[in-house]
Amino acid sequence: AKQNRRKHFAMDNYFGGHSIFLTTTPCDERTIRVQVFANAGEEVKLPDLGDWDDERYLEDCRMEFDLRKKTRSLYPGACSLVYQHLMQIITECLIGWDPKKQSGRPGVFGVPIAYSRTDEEQGRKTLHSHWQIWVKNFNKTRNSLFHRDDRKRKAARDALISYIDQVVCASYGTDFLVTHNCGTVKDHDRPVTVTMPMHQTLKEVEDKNTIRKAQHQDHCLDVKGKVLECKQCGKTFSPSECIKMGVDNLRLRQKVLAQTHDDAKRDVGDALDVTLMRKEWLDP
Repeated sequence: AKQNRRKHFAMDNYFGGHSIFLTTTPCDERTIRVQVFANAGEEVKLPDLGDWDDERYLEDCRMEFDLRKKTRSLYPGACSLVYQHLMQIITECLIGWDPKKQSGRPGVFGVPIAYSRTDEEQGRKTLHSHWQIWVKNFNKTRNSLFHRDDRKRKAARDALISYIDQVVCASYGTDFLVTHNCGTVKDHDRPVTVTMPMHQTLKEVEDKNTIRKAQHQDHCLDVKGKVLECKQCGKTFSPSECIKMGVDNLRLRQKVLAQTHDDAKRDVGDALDVTLMRKEWLDP
């Protein structure tokens, strides 16, 4: 540990202060891969995508969770293997570091010029990591905050604000569709079902005090995670409720697609029956 601390201090001295401090905490109990690795050579059945309002389905989910929790404790080597795979994904795909060439390419934080990672074991016997990431031109911009020229100081400040707004944020993407009963829609007197991309129908709540309460250890119980609201009716949702609405939309689309496929097969079958009947009539 003492030698590793020296290496970190040496990198900090050589590259300057790090640009990003990142913590990653994978959850072994929520991944099926630990269960798969622990049962090598055996088939592992994935849980069905059922209805969250069905108590029987929820009970099956709890049983699956308890099984994964027990498996995690019995096979720590499988957890370590999953952890190593996740760290490799973060290093190469998210940060953008090529371990073979020992160089960086554009990642979620920009182009990295160096990084260091420290792995630790938590009290609940799971691994997590702390990263120091140095991004190209970041220190140059940060040093410009103290430039003698007012214009360069302002340009550096604006550049950092823009960078933080782009990096320190989260998004569900443009293709994540949610379905909910909107209370106020033009030309409708009653609530109607609206299906739209999440970024088009939901936004962050206007009351910033709600955001502060959501981060408080006690007041968060009152907010219940409802930090998003509909742009039309103002109904509030939590991120977990948004995920549920997205899953419900996927389930509905899959049901419609299956029904369309069955109808198409039925139409083809009916057409084939008519063709055979006509052939029987025409045969001598």
